Amino acid sequence: LMSKHVGVVHRVRIDPTGSYAVTTSDDMTIGVWDVRAAAKKAAGIAEMAEEDADGLVPDVPAGYNGVPTLLYLQDGHNASSKRNSVFEVSFHPDGSLFTTTDFAGFSMTWDSRTSRRVFQGAVVHTGRCTAVDWAPSGQHYATGGDDGLIHLSLIHI
Repeated sequence: LMSKHVGVVHRVRIDPTGSYAVTTSDDMTIGVWDVRAAAKKAAGIAEMAEEDADGLVPDVPAGYNGVPTLLYLQDGHNASSKRNSVFEVSFHPDGSLFTTTDFAGFSMTWDSRTSRRVFQGAVVHTGRCTAVDWAPSGQHYATGGDDGLIHLSLIHI
C-alpha cells in the first residue's frame, strides 16, 4: 500500500468544504487526502502560541505544516493504450465530484465520496489536456490544452 505519490505532484486542490484535498501526479495516480485532522492540529498549535500569558513561545516549529491523511491513491488515467501523467484537477462547486485531466488529452470525472469514475470524456485535445475548471452552476466544465483550444463538457448528475 502506497502512503504517498512516487512521482512529481502536479496539482493540489482542496474541496469547497475544506475537508479533502485531491492531488494529481506523474505516477499516473490521483490522491485523495483527509486534511481535517492536520488543519485542526495546526489551528491548535497556533492557539497555544497565542494563549501563552507569560510571553514565552511554546516549542512549536515556525510555520507548522500538518500532514494530511492519505485516504486512497486511485490509478486514474489508463483509459488509452498508454498510461498517462494526471495533470490538473478541479472540484464541482458542491464538492461532490472532481474532474482530472491527463497528458493524452482526456478528462475524467470522479465521485468525491466513492472514488468511482462517473464520466470519461473523449480525447478532446491533441496533446496534453492542461487545464480544467467547473462552471459555478455545476452543469458543465471547460478544459484547455496544448492545442490552444477549450472544450465544454456537459454533466448531468
